[in-house]
Amino acid sequence: KGAPLNDNEIETHTKRFKSLDIYRHFRTNKYGEASEFHFKIESECGLKPTEIFQQAFNILIAKLEDFSTHVNDLRITKIHDNQHFYEIIIQDEDYTLLNVLQCMIYNQEVRNNNQTNLEYIGYYQPHPLDSKMILKLKFKDNEEVDKFLQSKVKSLIESLNVYKSAWIKK
Repeated sequence: KGAPLNDNEIETHTKRFKSLDIYRHFRTNKYGEASEFHFKIESECGLKPTEIFQQAFNILIAKLEDFSTHVNDLRITKIHDNQHFYEIIIQDEDYTLLNVLQCMIYNQEVRNNNQTNLEYIGYYQPHPLDSKMILKLKFKDNEEVDKFLQSKVKSLIESLNVYKSAWIKK
């Protein structure tokens, strides 16, 4: 479409790409989100990187299992008299658990399910010094929120165990 670049122009464009644009290019899924990550785990202790990765999976799965066993104890309230919009207060948790829950439930329920009852899922922390998180769920029709969360967390734990066994070679 234009004149071929000379060696000097190629070198200039290559340097520019490597210094400015290289981090703007990544593989995406069908939704335009980054879908492939390459990272290197370096240990500063006696643990191997695979052991660190496995421990991270175990911690996440333990958090989900603990959450699942306490779903019935959560304070679930309706928001603004809307029949199907709920706020769930989760004590002593952080973004790690809530982000995983939100992403996995959203992907499973909203993106990949045309028959879903879920319309919205989101979370926030009211204040950085507060140890509680708020999960919000909105449904089209009646839903037993605690049973919904238990089933989704169970499915998520199963998925993580599959990923763990696939990614961590013994």
